[in-house]
Amino acid sequence: LLGQSASPRLYRPSVGSQSQIRQEAVYRFLEGKTAVGRYWVGLIWSLIALTVLQGILESIPSLETQLDAVVAPFEVAVVGIFTGEYLLRLYSAPVDPAYAHITNTPQVLRRQ
Repeated sequence: LLGQSASPRLYRPSVGSQSQIRQEAVYRFLEGKTAVGRYWVGLIWSLIALTVLQGILESIPSLETQLDAVVAPFEVAVVGIFTGEYLLRLYSAPVDPAYAHITNTPQVLRRQ
């Protein structure tokens, strides 16, 4: 059609309340659908790999005592990051297409 550009469309949040717009922005970030979100996803995967490596290294008896000073702060930081991400995923779940059909989230959580 005349007047339309061939460039890709910019993302525009759906019409809704400010809360819904924020939830959608958080969802897009966590799913790596934004430039910064892609770095976030990479960070999360890197932390998962480092956590697995940490578990492997801690299983070696000769390294266990040497790693204690480094591992404890790392574990606290990683658990904090993973917990924060989990809470953000709960917050943005209403706009996630996989869970958008659920209208009463607290009731769903009680069923489990």
